[in-house]
Amino acid sequence: MQITQKKIRSLDPEWSLFRGSTVLLEPMGIEFGASGAKEIFGDLYRLIDEAMPEDAWKEKFGFCRLPAETYHVTLADLVNDGNVHRIPASIRSSFGLRNVELGREYPQELQNIVIESGLLNSPIAPVRWSVKGLEIINRSVMALVVEPIECDALSDVLDARNGLKRLLKAKLNIDLQDFKPHVSVGYFANKDTADLALEESDHLSHLSKKVFDNREWSFDSGHIYTFSSMSNYARS
Repeated sequence: MQITQKKIRSLDPEWSLFRGSTVLLEPMGIEFGASGAKEIFGDLYRLIDEAMPEDAWKEKFGFCRLPAETYHVTLADLVNDGNVHRIPASIRSSFGLRNVELGREYPQELQNIVIESGLLNSPIAPVRWSVKGLEIINRSVMALVVEPIECDALSDVLDARNGLKRLLKAKLNIDLQDFKPHVSVGYFANKDTADLALEESDHLSHLSKKVFDNREWSFDSGHIYTFSSMSNYARS
């Protein structure tokens, strides 16, 4: 099976080197990248394990499931191997992706941009989230899409995120995508196999909504994480 997804090296699965930094939403007192994610998303992982037999989905759809400890909700992606080429060549070396180490401080230049945006200083009242269902996003990733129950509680954070979006574009020529909160559960080897899985995705979306109906998660802070692949990241 042809693998065109740059984040997958093999269907074992073995994950390709893909480095960068990101801002994740965190529940109070829980750090992702370790056992903390299992505390929050353990039920989701068990659902995926039952509804999407790993070997069968790998053989039929080239689907590589992520380990449970990687589950998270992204607030804002920063610089990574997928967008670093957009940074003007004169300053690109300052962002040092070749030397990314998990849990280490991200480049000072990027720290300054995040600080200027006020994103990490914006108070986040505990925000409850509900489930919309499983979707295949961009013919690439299977994800559980979630939405805030009280949208007003996120207004200050989203204003700061919009400020970060403007700064990333003005200073680094990087486009921050619109906020679509979700939990990635795995990637497809290529877009054709993702298309084949769409029929199953509809079934899984219905199933996930049924299982997670009235299930809520609460996040109350944002923090920078660095990563070296889709299965390996840590709090900075």
